[in-house]
Amino acid sequence: MQKEQIVVGKSYVNEHACIVREVVEEVDGRRVKFNTFDLATGKLIPTRHKVWNKAQLARWADREASVPETTRVHPYESGAGFNLLFPPEQAGTSLEHAKATMDKMPGHHTFPVGK
Repeated sequence: MQKEQIVVGKSYVNEHACIVREVVEEVDGRRVKFNTFDLATGKLIPTRHKVWNKAQLARWADREASVPETTRVHPYESGAGFNLLFPPEQAGTSLEHAKATMDKMPGHHTFPVGK
């Protein structure tokens, strides 16, 4: 890979090590910060060094991670999964309706204080 291909928000795979590294921050023009995940399970792997030169990461990476590999690393960020939990056609409660309901609910200020 070329160091110009290393960008924040993308993930890169080393197939021999079975590792995915997700670039999360650009420290300066030459260095990036990353998180490391197991390629098979998607679990975070604690690593001592999380900042590398872009050129070093480009030499390490065999290729950019595919969509299924990225989904395995971040299963809850998948758009499809979110739409299954909260369908877009399902309407929520409007702010006005929520305020009206709250006004009708009894609160501590509506009960008499005992002596």
